[in-house]
Amino acid sequence: SGVPPDNFSATGQLWGNPVYDWKKHEESGFEWWLQRIKRLLHMTDILRIDHFRGLDAYYEIAASAKTAEHGKWKKSPGKKLFETIKKELGELPIIAEDLGLMTDSVKKLRDSNGFPGMKIAMFGFSRDKNGNYNPSDDFLPMNYTRDFVAYTGTHDNDTTRGWFDSLSEDDKHMVREYLACEPYSDRVADILHTVVNKYFESDKIVNYFVEQSQKSNRNLPAIDFMIEGFIHLLTFKVVLKMDLSDYEEIQDYVNNEFTTVCL
Repeated sequence: SGVPPDNFSATGQLWGNPVYDWKKHEESGFEWWLQRIKRLLHMTDILRIDHFRGLDAYYEIAASAKTAEHGKWKKSPGKKLFETIKKELGELPIIAEDLGLMTDSVKKLRDSNGFPGMKIAMFGFSRDKNGNYNPSDDFLPMNYTRDFVAYTGTHDNDTTRGWFDSLSEDDKHMVREYLACEPYSDRVADILHTVVNKYFESDKIVNYFVEQSQKSNRNLPAIDFMIEGFIHLLTFKVVLKMDLSDYEEIQDYVNNEFTTVCL
């Protein structure tokens, strides 16, 4: 399995792991999936399915291939899968990781099951083909619609502070202008206030951020937690159900509820 060539990789991504044998899964009534979802919901309240689009169609590459350039898209039985799981477990508290290029078919699978998608604030500060600020970017907080979970970033991104510090001066100015903040204000707090207070219609937010430098990024490709310094290991059980209008309250929650580890 993997990803075809795109703007990030000319030869695509070759992951090396096998694809699901969907025929066998269907024959078993998706028993493996049922048991897995049951177990996960015993451990937590809300699940996020990464690479959700693979449950609509996945990119299959020959095991002998050296790159992902010549794979083929194959259909997955996502509709039957969720119908079966819902029949057994009822409505599912699932967040669909729908980042990247989403086809109408993937969106239909997400929306027909009532799964919220994701919005990433960091991605919203983009420019158009002329290099001007792009107010129409779907990830810009003012453009968020309902039925999405708002994140500052993901486990693949730099921390919010590290992201801002890495921007060019022009892009930093663009972010400050949007946030209407002072040049030396706390950008992490300003971004969180923007996501929570101004445009989000729920009091629920998943905090996938640490107010640290790039060294604190908790995910490096193919390296599980093998990074220097301190990181915040997120130990939250659910999408947070609390009033997050006060940045100090967020900080208190992070300090009290997240386990800090040194590796």
